[in-house]
Amino acid sequence: MNDDFLHNHRKPLPPGFEDALRQRLRLEDEKTMTTTDTIRPLVTMDGYHLPTAPDHPAPRRTWLTLATTLAAVLALIVVTAITRTPPGGDMLQEVLPPLQALDGENITQLDQLAVIGKGALHQALWSPDGNTLALAGVRGVWLHDANDLDAPARLLEGDALPRPLKTAAPVARPRRSIAYSPDGTLLAMTNGMSVRVWNPVSGAVVADLEYPAVVTSVAFSPDGTRLAAGGGSWREPVDARLPVLVWDTITWMVVSELPTSLRQVGIFNLHFLPDSAHLAVHYAAIADGVRAPRDIIIWDVAEEHQEWTLDAGGVNVGLDAGFALSPDQMQLYFILDQRIASIDIEKRELLQTGVTVSMSNTYPQSLAIHPDGTRIAIASLNNGLQIRALDGTSPLPLTSPEQGSPVVVNSVAYSPDGTRLVSIAYDSIVQVWDSETGEELHILRDYNSAISHVRLLPDGQRLFVVDRSGALRIYDVNSGAELQRFQGARSLWGRHADSTPDGRLLSYLDVELDDVHSPNTGIHILDGATGSPISVIAEMRMPNDQIAFSPDGKRLVSYGYEGAQVWDLDQSAETGEGLYFSREGNIYAAAFSPAGRFVAYGSQDEAFTGLVIYDLDEPLQMLAPQPALVRVIITALAWSPDGRELVVAIDNTAISDGLNDTPYRVLRRFDVESMNWLDVAPLEEHVAEVAYSPDGSLIAVTQMPRAAVQIYDAVTLELLVSTPETDAAQVSFSPDGTLLLSGGEDGLVRVWGVPQ
Repeated sequence: MNDDFLHNHRKPLPPGFEDALRQRLRLEDEKTMTTTDTIRPLVTMDGYHLPTAPDHPAPRRTWLTLATTLAAVLALIVVTAITRTPPGGDMLQEVLPPLQALDGENITQLDQLAVIGKGALHQALWSPDGNTLALAGVRGVWLHDANDLDAPARLLEGDALPRPLKTAAPVARPRRSIAYSPDGTLLAMTNGMSVRVWNPVSGAVVADLEYPAVVTSVAFSPDGTRLAAGGGSWREPVDARLPVLVWDTITWMVVSELPTSLRQVGIFNLHFLPDSAHLAVHYAAIADGVRAPRDIIIWDVAEEHQEWTLDAGGVNVGLDAGFALSPDQMQLYFILDQRIASIDIEKRELLQTGVTVSMSNTYPQSLAIHPDGTRIAIASLNNGLQIRALDGTSPLPLTSPEQGSPVVVNSVAYSPDGTRLVSIAYDSIVQVWDSETGEELHILRDYNSAISHVRLLPDGQRLFVVDRSGALRIYDVNSGAELQRFQGARSLWGRHADSTPDGRLLSYLDVELDDVHSPNTGIHILDGATGSPISVIAEMRMPNDQIAFSPDGKRLVSYGYEGAQVWDLDQSAETGEGLYFSREGNIYAAAFSPAGRFVAYGSQDEAFTGLVIYDLDEPLQMLAPQPALVRVIITALAWSPDGRELVVAIDNTAISDGLNDTPYRVLRRFDVESMNWLDVAPLEEHVAEVAYSPDGSLIAVTQMPRAAVQIYDAVTLELLVSTPETDAAQVSFSPDGTLLLSGGEDGLVRVWGVPQ
C-alpha cells in the first residue's frame, strides 16, 4: 500500500485517536491484571506489554474491547483493499453498479458512472529540490519520483477543465498550469475558475481560491509570500477587463488586484520579478473586435500601479510560450516575432538577442533557461523541441532511440541542477533528456492523448482503447486498471486502429507523421491476447486512411482520400496481400454490415458523390439515390443491428453546386432493401461518429466542436438527450446495451449508464 496515496484518498484519523486507543487498552489490561493470578507479559514491536492468556478467563469487557479493535483493524484492511493503488498510482474505482439496458424510456436518466485513463498532459515542472517531477494534465497533477520515474505516480486531483472554446480564433485548448513555491512546500494549479493549492508532500489541499474567469496562469513570488493568478479566454466579452489577483500565502486573503485598461480576453502568463514586489503580465487584447498585438506589462504589486509596458512595434509577443528568468535574475526572456528577446529587469528595457527560432515556428508553447544561462529550450506546436545557444551557436541535437524529437511539443523544463531536460509531446509522451549530450534518458507512455477509438469487448469486462500516442490499451471497465498495453505506430489519429469484436485480433495503420505526404508502412495485424505480430498487409496509401474489421473478424476495410479496399485476412496472413475489393474516390466513412456481406461507404469522386453499398458475395455495387437537391457528403455512417437500415451523417457545407445555397447538415436513415431515404434530423455541427445501440432503438452521435454525445430515437430521429460537453468524439455501446462509452481530446474514456 502506498502511504502517500493514502494522504490523498483516505480520511485522516481524528487527532490523538491512536494515543487514546492505546490508553484505553492499557486501562483494560490493568483491570485484567487485577483479576488474574499469573500474567506472563509479551513485548510488541512498539514496546507495549501485552498479557498472555490468564489462568482464568479475562473479564467479558476485555474480550469485547479486543473484538472491537480487531474489527476496526479488519475494516481498515478492507478500506485499504478497496482503495488500492494499481500500477501508475491512480485509485481504482469501485465496481460498476447493476445497470438497466438503455432504451428510449430510461435514456433521460443517463449518468456518468466512471472516468478511465490518466488523460492528456499539459505542463512539466521539477520541484525546487529536483526530487519530484510534476506533470499537470486534465485530471490534475501527477507527482513522479524524479530518481525512479518507473515507480507509481501520485495524483493530486483537480476538477474538470472547462470545455474547448467554440470559436474560430486559434487559441489553445484549456490547459492545466502549475507552479511550485520557492521552498517546494506548496504547489498551485489552475483548476477551472479557481486556483487549488496543495501541500505536495502530504497531498492535503491548502486553499481553493476563486477567480472571475477560467484561470490560465499562476506564479509564486521569489520570497514565497505571494501567489498571483490571471485568466480569461476568447469567449470573454470584448470589453472585459479581467484582473490579476494576488493572495497572501499565509492568510490566503487577496492583497492586490491589478486591473487593466485593455479590453482583454486573456492573461496568458505571469512571472514575479526577483524583488517579489513587481509582476510581469503577458496580456492578450482585442482592439475593435479583432486580435491586437499582445502586451507585456510590469506591475508594482503593492501600489497596483502599471509601471512599464512593452513597446513591441506591433509584432506578436508569442502565443503561450511564457517567460523564463535568467539564472543571474537580470533578464526575463520570451519570444518576440519568432526571435528570442528579453527585458532588462533593472533598466526596464527591451533587449533583442539576435537568436531566431525556426521561421515556421509561429506557436511557441514553453520556454526554459538552462541553469548556467548559456542556452534556452523552446517547445512549439510545429517545430518540436529546439535548443538554442544564447550566443547564437548551433543548436544541440536531440537523439532518441525510438522516435527522435517530436513534431509538436507542449512543455519543456530543465531540472534545477541542469543535468536533465523534460519535454511533453502533443501525444502526452514524456521524454527526459541528458541536457549535455542530448540523448534520451527515459520515456513515459503512461498518459493518454486524444482518444481515437473505444470499444467494450463481448465479455463486458475489458475495454479496448486507442489514442494518438500510438498505444493500444486494454482496461478493466469496472476498476479502471490498465490490463495490457501494446505500442503500435508513432501516432494513431482518427480510426487508425481497431479490434475484432471478440478481441481476438488487433490492427493498426502505421503512419509517418513527420511528412504528411509520406506513405504508411502497412496495416499491422496483432494477436489480441499477446500483442505479437501476425502479419503486415503491405499497402501504400495516404496517411489519413482509416481501418475497421468485419464483424466475424475475417475481413478488414481501409479507406481514405484515395479510395476503399477490403482485405481478406486469411489470405493476407499467408501472403501479406489479400486484396479482395478496391474502389477509388475520396471516402470519409465505411462500415461492414452486421453479417459482413455488405460494406457501405460514402464516396466523393467525379463519377459519384453519395452512399455506396457493395455486395461482397456477388459482387455488386449499389448506388443510393441522391436526396432532392443535395449532394450527399457522408462523414459518418452505421448499420442497424438487423442490417436493414443505415444511419448516415451528411455534411455538404464544404461544397457549392448551385442547387443548395444554405449549409446542409443532417442525420438520415436509409432503408437498404428499398434503397430509399427515410427520416431526417437537422444537425448543427460536424459529426465525428454515429453508433446504434444493440437492440437498434437508439442512435448515439458525437458532434464537433460541441463534443457532447447526443442520443436519438432510431425510428423517429427525435433527439432524446444530450450528455454534458465532455470532449466526446468517439462513441460506442456495450454489447449488452447497458453502457455508453465516449472518448475525446482530453484522453479520457467516460462510462455512462442508468443504475437499476
